[in-house]
Amino acid sequence: MLAQEYEIQKKMDRFERDMKNFLQRAQTYSTVEFFFEQHEIKDEINKMKHGINQFSTYIPKVKLKVEDMQETTKKIQEDLKAKLALNLEVIDNSFALENFQYVTSEIQN
Repeated sequence: MLAQEYEIQKKMDRFERDMKNFLQRAQTYSTVEFFFEQHEIKDEINKMKHGINQFSTYIPKVKLKVEDMQETTKKIQEDLKAKLALNLEVIDNSFALENFQYVTSEIQN
């Protein structure tokens, strides 16, 4: 677990260095240089956007918003029961159980 933490930290450090280098480099461009480099700049920005997704451990994409956890849990359980009732059918196993009982009683005799 600690090795994963160090690996993520290393990636974060590399990402910060790349971002810093990019910004320093972009500040030195003249208008003409910026015009000629615009496609490479956009590619580098997109690469950084893709790279930031590696840190979803630290930057969650969603947030759980529950006001009443017990009520929400109850609603979820009711929804699951209703969906199971729609998709599951009770099977009559009485014939199989009778056969099983017959066979086990006959084997003993």
